[in-house]
Amino acid sequence: MRCPHCRENLRRHERYGGSCDRCGREFALDPYSAPFRLNDLHLRAVARRLSHDGLLSFTSAQLYHAVQPPAAPVIPRPYVPPPPRPGPSVLGELLRMLATLAVTALGVLGFPAAAWVGRQGFFGAGTLATLLVGGFVLLVFFSGGAAVAYAGGAWKAFAERGLRPAPPPAPREHIRLPAVSLEVFRSNVLARWRHVYGSDLPGLCDDAPEPEWGVPPVLAVACPSPAIRACLYANGVPVRVVDHPRDAPEGTLVAQLHDVAASGFVLAHRRGAPDLTPGPGGRRDATWLRWRRSGPAADAMRDALGAVPGLAPRERDLLGKGWWCPAEAMPPAVLIRLVERHRRAIAARDPDHRAARDLGFLDMPHATDPA
Repeated sequence: MRCPHCRENLRRHERYGGSCDRCGREFALDPYSAPFRLNDLHLRAVARRLSHDGLLSFTSAQLYHAVQPPAAPVIPRPYVPPPPRPGPSVLGELLRMLATLAVTALGVLGFPAAAWVGRQGFFGAGTLATLLVGGFVLLVFFSGGAAVAYAGGAWKAFAERGLRPAPPPAPREHIRLPAVSLEVFRSNVLARWRHVYGSDLPGLCDDAPEPEWGVPPVLAVACPSPAIRACLYANGVPVRVVDHPRDAPEGTLVAQLHDVAASGFVLAHRRGAPDLTPGPGGRRDATWLRWRRSGPAADAMRDALGAVPGLAPRERDLLGKGWWCPAEAMPPAVLIRLVERHRRAIAARDPDHRAARDLGFLDMPHATDPA
């Protein structure tokens, strides 16, 4: 990793203890132990991208989903391990032992032939003795050791199952590591960052109160997510965020925002209010989707999902298989664009907002009297 202070490339032993050996300054994240293999420069770059270079505020939940690598909503093929080495067989081990002993016997019988060659004068006495002794030692070492090993394997297999053949190997289980939760991300990443640098990441805001609007908002967004509420309020979007459509002030139009899930689309369709949640496919901003998978939807849910307008058949099939994405994964820019587009369409139909929009900065009401 690169040191966030001196930009030197550090090996693992050069960053032991959470500090750089080159400049001596402390850093927050080591990719060897941090969640999602994060380091300070990577986390800072993701935060800068979420905030559009400091123009927008974001929440820790949005940052948590942004640092995760995107994955396509496809069911991976089951893990098929390579076939393990079969267990020892009594007959196989005995055949290997006999073959090894035969090689040893051929080597031993080859010694008289070597002596005859020596008597013919092809080699000297010293050379012949060296070859004989060295070959005999190597032959006994390798062949004898292999024969003993094969004999032990045959005895072990006979003691376990007699003369029955070896059973087929049991398939290994593919162990998947558990995902890092949002609480672990906050405690291991954000708290560590705050401890090292003395403040949060620029633009991070998890708790933003509702601003005091001079004019009551014309739109209320029904979304139970605290992250969506904090993001909209922190960025000054003139809407009121409520948990349920019935909690909206009287006379205020309501729009819904929910998880990209089958249950969310069905519930929003039954409530009847406009739904701002984008579909799971065919969108330009589909890179922000962070897919999760639960069990397949029930038949009743699939039938109700078929009645939801605005979803393509492929999207209905994807949601019906149990794929879903939390609403907190939506970046601030995408969230604000969806809400602002609907709010401006409502404000354009309001006579007071239309008159305020048509009023130019040079127009002076009640200035028609002569001076």
